[in-house]
Amino acid sequence: MATSGGVSIVDPASWTGHATDLAYALRLAVRSGRTAIQPPIDSETHGVAAVEDPSYWARHPAELEEALGLARPTPPNANAAAEVGVAAGGDRLTMTVEEAAKALGISRAFAYEAVRRHEIPAIHIGRRVLVPRAALKRMLEVEQSPLPDN
Repeated sequence: MATSGGVSIVDPASWTGHATDLAYALRLAVRSGRTAIQPPIDSETHGVAAVEDPSYWARHPAELEEALGLARPTPPNANAAAEVGVAAGGDRLTMTVEEAAKALGISRAFAYEAVRRHEIPAIHIGRRVLVPRAALKRMLEVEQSPLPDN
């Protein structure tokens, strides 16, 4: 099985939520020598993503899903509050602390510290720490509101 060649993914955003299927398509592409993978649904093409080591990504669908989310283009005029709604790219009501850190433009360690100090709203489910999107968005709206005149 050759791993030196790359594979192009046509319309990578359309594969979001279908990482397992894409991983399978990458395995088939590597075996057959194909250099392009078409979108899973008939859609208008919105870009192409190059996969340099398709064998690796075929074995790691969870990381592939995350990479697809990071590869999604962001709107040119998106502000931080709007970006929180699309940071992880799904219908999930929560995001991980790492995802919240990325959306806020802070480090992972600083985000965990801010959660510990209750500066970033978070919920704990078992050992998981999750940041509700709506609470983070409200927090950002409060932070962005103008100060009252004295």
